[in-house]
Amino acid sequence: MADTPPNKAALRSLLRHRRNALTPSEQLAAAEALIASVARIPAWAMAQRIAVYLPADGEIDPRPVARVAQAQDKQLFLPVIGDDRRLRFARWNIGDRLVSN
Repeated sequence: MADTPPNKAALRSLLRHRRNALTPSEQLAAAEALIASVARIPAWAMAQRIAVYLPADGEIDPRPVARVAQAQDKQLFLPVIGDDRRLRFARWNIGDRLVSN
């Protein structure tokens, strides 16, 4: 069955509502579960570059994963929308000053 735009929009709205309904302790537990899941991925040990995002609107927080990655000397990258509206990834270190785009 094809996913029509209204169904996709309704699903996104439902998931956003559920994310925002989580308590801070539930959000923290999800972030910690993310670390455990990522650490079990076979490619994680060999990965040298990791792309993450900064959470918004109730999204799971990948910053704990970023801290583990940085402690393991992996390079971190954040998505950036260029002036040409194209998505790129920029090198990032935890604590770097960020500029909105």
